[in-house]
Amino acid sequence: MLRYRILRFLFRLIFLGLLARTKVVGRENIPKKGPYLVLINHISHLDMVLVLAVGPLMKFRFLISRRWVQRKLFGSVLQWLGAIPVSFEPGAMNCSAVRQGLRTVQSGLALGFAPESTISPPGLLQGKRGAGFFASRVDIPILPVGIINTEQVISNARRFRRTDVEIHIGKPFKLPRPDPLLGRRDELDAYRHYIMIRIASLIPARYHGHYADHPALAAIEQGKDPWPIIETTFKKNRVTP
Repeated sequence: MLRYRILRFLFRLIFLGLLARTKVVGRENIPKKGPYLVLINHISHLDMVLVLAVGPLMKFRFLISRRWVQRKLFGSVLQWLGAIPVSFEPGAMNCSAVRQGLRTVQSGLALGFAPESTISPPGLLQGKRGAGFFASRVDIPILPVGIINTEQVISNARRFRRTDVEIHIGKPFKLPRPDPLLGRRDELDAYRHYIMIRIASLIPARYHGHYADHPALAAIEQGKDPWPIIETTFKKNRVTP
């Protein structure tokens, strides 16, 4: 626990103090204890660092591209922080990463990752099926987090400017039970879009990207459940959008 206190202090000093003015909205939505998933939009390499800085004071692990973990010094720091390397090569199974992730939440800890699996400025990409697969394997709360303006931090720092960063933390939710008529593939597709819609609802329209005109996003902004719209789309079309 001392490690995480020290790390959070350093992250707050560097990223929340020197480089950015950070506003956190919805901190009260963070569960008091694990396990739970932290799912974020991904617009900068700094995103997960900021989540570590403002999140709960508990052991936290996160999925990250293997290429970052393989870097000599930086990779060692990431692993010390609790990074779980994931390969995004075509056909990669990532069985080890899945096992480590499952052990993390089974131990009552928090696990974080970006469903898009890659940085996506200026707007959201489609979530990957891996997010739906993993989230559906564990019946635990999902904490959606929308991050704003971190893509500007480095460029502003080069001009000795601080960036106004916002982190919007939504209410935890669980994946709904799918209609038995949905096949497993369609079920995973529905789940990944459901997750991304939840994240999209926390960030400004300029970040909505693939989901900008999605009727499920309009529904959630009106205070309605987006799941029936998403599920109905896959029941009718039976194809991946």
